[in-house]
Amino acid sequence: MARIAIIGGGSIGEALLGGLLSAGKQVKDLVVAEKDPARAKYLSEKYTVLVTTVADAVDTATYVVVAVKPHDVKDVIGDIAETAAKLASDA
Repeated sequence: MARIAIIGGGSIGEALLGGLLSAGKQVKDLVVAEKDPARAKYLSEKYTVLVTTVADAVDTATYVVVAVKPHDVKDVIGDIAETAAKLASDA
């Protein structure tokens, strides 16, 4: 089954997570990357979803959804690119 990584666990990411779960996606097929420990704990407890780092989320995902504020996109894309490059070199 395809695994979806949601990068960003704020309002946008939580809305996507809730929508995917409501549409029938199973928790095991979803992973969220969130840097704020309090927010990560909240999402993990409320949705019982795995919340981890960008690198770990991308490493296990089939699809990656960037759900961050516009001013954070550049940094997140950089993190994703680093992880993707490492995965490609390990292959």
